[in-house]
Amino acid sequence: MFYRFWKPRKRDSDPEPPPVGNRDRQWRGLFAGVPLIFGLVIITVLALLLFLHSRFMGHVGDCRAGYSTYPNVQVIDEQQPYFLQPFGTLRADLYSSDSPDAVEAWLNRARAEMMREAMESGDFSSVPSQSWRVTAANGGSEIVVYCP
Repeated sequence: MFYRFWKPRKRDSDPEPPPVGNRDRQWRGLFAGVPLIFGLVIITVLALLLFLHSRFMGHVGDCRAGYSTYPNVQVIDEQQPYFLQPFGTLRADLYSSDSPDAVEAWLNRARAEMMREAMESGDFSSVPSQSWRVTAANGGSEIVVYCP
């Protein structure tokens, strides 16, 4: 039985055409589908990274809008987001000539106002997280903001 399976076929001089829907099956290797599966996995991972990156950049835009509205603030240093940033945070170092208490009070009032608007509308997606630290520095305030 196994001998007939592996034995090469003899060609007929007048072969009959195969029935409709039948085709001669070819032997394929065990790993014939691996390149296709590997390619699909790579495409899926890249699509996921692009989605996460666009979502992260939307959150960064909201966060930047939150801290850039403070009066008399200077951006000292800001990390630029890169492609694999969806799994990290963005840090911005800011300086203001105001006292740390005034800066903290203004940031808290701005966040409370955003929270009130979100409560009325029921949409909390535009409310940035409270992720800042205010310290005294050089006669003013150093503000460190972390954006998710």
